[in-house]
Amino acid sequence: MASIYRFIQRSAHEKPVYFWSCIIGAAGPIMLIVVPPIRRKYYVKPEDPPFTYPIPQRARKPTVGFEDPAEWAGKWNVGKGSA
Repeated sequence: MASIYRFIQRSAHEKPVYFWSCIIGAAGPIMLIVVPPIRRKYYVKPEDPPFTYPIPQRARKPTVGFEDPAEWAGKWNVGKGSA
C-alpha cells in the first residue's frame, strides 16, 4: 500500500499534468453515479418563463411627439431605388 501511495505522490510531483488528468478523468464516471440521485432529491425546477408580455387592462394612450417634420416627408424612401 505504501508503494502505491509513493508512486502517486511521485507522479504528482514529477508529472502533474498526467496526474491531474487521471484524477479529472476518474471523476467523470464517479459523478455519473453520484450526481443524479442528489439532483433528484434536492433540485427545485424553476417556474417557466412567461410566453407573452402581460397586456395592461386599461385604455391605451396614443403617442404624441414622435412624428417626422414635414420637410422630411419622402426624403428617405428606402428600397424604392431613389438615391
